[in-house]
Amino acid sequence: MTVVDRRRTLHRGVTSVVVDPARGGELAAMIIDGRQILSTVPWERAERPTTDAPSEDQWTDAWSGGWQLALPNAGDAGELDGVAYSFHGLASFTPWELLADFEDGVSLGWSAGGLRVLRHVTVLDRGVRVACDVAADGDESVALIIAEHLTLGATITESGYRIVAPDAPFVDLLSAERAIVRWREVSAHGAPVTWSVVGAADHHARYGALGPVDRGEVQLIAGSGIELELNWDAAMFPYLWIWQEQQGTDTVPWLGSTKALGLEPSTVGQGDGLASAIARGVALILRPGEHRSWTITLHEREASTNS
Repeated sequence: MTVVDRRRTLHRGVTSVVVDPARGGELAAMIIDGRQILSTVPWERAERPTTDAPSEDQWTDAWSGGWQLALPNAGDAGELDGVAYSFHGLASFTPWELLADFEDGVSLGWSAGGLRVLRHVTVLDRGVRVACDVAADGDESVALIIAEHLTLGATITESGYRIVAPDAPFVDLLSAERAIVRWREVSAHGAPVTWSVVGAADHHARYGALGPVDRGEVQLIAGSGIELELNWDAAMFPYLWIWQEQQGTDTVPWLGSTKALGLEPSTVGQGDGLASAIARGVALILRPGEHRSWTITLHEREASTNS
């Protein structure tokens, strides 16, 4: 496998995207008109985990923000049939092969555990499109969870933001009750917890899941003046994990100094890991030769007049 051990910077118009094949094929940066859209973290990034099954803490120490593909697990690390598996999956931090390299795009490949993944990143005029295909290329079926681990940073969070999402079932995954409500109930002013409007001075750490959704579309209106739209294949990813870190986590390495927003399309409605998803009958099962494809786009919208 040919891995390029340096980042690739892609350009189109006022947009540039940085892709790192050696670190999970991640999108490390997306810059529009000089503004960094994706998240960064204030701590010094550790080396890539040396184990194939890092814990959440080990994975986070080696994370620097941005956008990764979580696969074949998304969420908690665990054990399946006596074999440990990674927090957010091997594909999110191990090297990818650079298959093609253009000024405004790259094609990447990754394979392990009976899976073969192809990923194409293309810069748009004011955004990025990612197209992906995963196939079971061995002789046995493979169970997996997939999530697009997309996190946005200071350009969005520093001045506060508003999320416009489909009205679908929503659950606060950090709540002991796990009560299911409608998105309109947690996005309306006066609700006990308002998830859709986050102020610049807010301090909290939240994690919830929206879905199943009938369409994969979310708009984000930031106080900084930028408006974004995220589009994805809802048939492939019926759920959207919403992670809001507004300086609300005081433990190492966060230390109450991180602001980020995760909008993460996922195949499952909670992040308790692959073994639990299999037990509930919600894991994706790919039979030998079977594959799934999807596209996800993040782009800047023309600012609305009433935002």
